[in-house]
Amino acid sequence: VTTPVSTSNKTVSAEFTSTDGDSAQIGEELTYTITFSVPANTNTYNTTFLDTIPDGLTVTSQTTTHGAITATSQGNGTTIISANGGTLDSLPSSTTVTVTIKATVDTFYNNGTTPVDNNDIFYNTGFFRWNYIKDDSNTSRTAISDTTTATIYEPNLTNFDKSTSTANPVAGNT
Repeated sequence: VTTPVSTSNKTVSAEFTSTDGDSAQIGEELTYTITFSVPANTNTYNTTFLDTIPDGLTVTSQTTTHGAITATSQGNGTTIISANGGTLDSLPSSTTVTVTIKATVDTFYNNGTTPVDNNDIFYNTGFFRWNYIKDDSNTSRTAISDTTTATIYEPNLTNFDKSTSTANPVAGNT
């Protein structure tokens, strides 16, 4: 049996896009968009989606065009995003599912003492899993999304000028 290949793609964009499109500053919101396409002439059953958002990011929202989606914080600072059930459970031929996850870049990692710093990189990959025969786990397939990266950058503030006026000096002021 030859099963058609489903595809999954993932992109990341920053709230205030930098010149390279995948960099962000602390406090900025990142948007992850993942799409899963069911090929023509096939169906998927028992379809699920999983994505682990890395430590250093706080998930602010998650949506899906099919099924129910949840975010579960883990003790290590990561957040697991999962979607299943409802219309995601059984997808007809040529259906496209879109999952959108928004997360804010934190000031510190989960341990509370290590700062998120310039040039830190957040890697992220999600995946869809499904059966091509209903309720038959022996027909399970997985589509892994592209791995996205978001590099943290901090602006380089180098143009500081300071001057003083001695026209009316006050004792004790420096």
